[in-house]
Amino acid sequence: MASASDLRHLSLARRSATFEYELYDSADDAAEMRAQMDRDDVWCTDIGSQTVDVLEHERYFVHGSCVDIADRLMAQRLSTLDLPPEAELPAFRKRFQNTRVEVRNTTLTAAARQARHGVFRVLTVMPTDGNHPGGKLLDHGRGIEEFMCRTTTVLTSLAGLAMYPFHREFSPVVATEWAALCPGVSVIRSDSGELLTEPWTMDILAISPPRTQGLSELAKQVLLTQRFTRMFWIAGAFGYDRVVIPPFGTGAYGAHPELVADCLARVMVRPFRGTFDRIVLANPDWSPERRYTRPFHRRFRQLTTVS
Repeated sequence: MASASDLRHLSLARRSATFEYELYDSADDAAEMRAQMDRDDVWCTDIGSQTVDVLEHERYFVHGSCVDIADRLMAQRLSTLDLPPEAELPAFRKRFQNTRVEVRNTTLTAAARQARHGVFRVLTVMPTDGNHPGGKLLDHGRGIEEFMCRTTTVLTSLAGLAMYPFHREFSPVVATEWAALCPGVSVIRSDSGELLTEPWTMDILAISPPRTQGLSELAKQVLLTQRFTRMFWIAGAFGYDRVVIPPFGTGAYGAHPELVADCLARVMVRPFRGTFDRIVLANPDWSPERRYTRPFHRRFRQLTTVS
């Protein structure tokens, strides 16, 4: 983990960088997210089971044609990095004079694919419950982790990692800053669940949000700030230019979107101001009041006034 002096140095070096902000949301976006994400339990379990079967056989069929992913899975296993909290990380090597911050009413995979345009390296953050790879993939799970494990081959990277037994034994509730960097994960399904004839790849950072139910607001703020610092440090240390994140720590993890948005914005400004070309919040939200989108929109648009 970064030392206090490292963080102060980065903050000073990037103080002149600026932010721009954009919201992408519409009634059509909300309707599409509801159609893709608000699935019944039977469908979620069935598609999850089918994806596990694909990973076991290392191939699948689309319209009678075989799509062999054995080589992809082997490369994925070999490139996965298990990063315990005490792991030393490389120093930053990049700087941008402007960071574009976006809030998009879309899925993680769609936001990641859009961010891949150009020569920029993109890292997508996936929350994991920290105790079991895939969370409740085979037990009616409808969260972001289960969506990603149905849609991609990330489960291959997560299987056998040391963070899961460690969390089950020593830290089952709050979890730790332990993370897994999973390059070259294949996206094998569309967001609506259909198998793709041509998979595409994305790099994923799996890290557990803290479960903050019952904690004080100060304790929640400290834990969230630590997690965001950890994920951005890993992204910068491994040379990523753009980061795509979900509404990390909200929902079942117990933190209010307003608190999450504030902690995330503060970490963007200090110490990671100027570290990334783009930071995208992918936030599927079909609620009429946009209860997950509006707090991030209100907070992030303030970044444009940071001097």
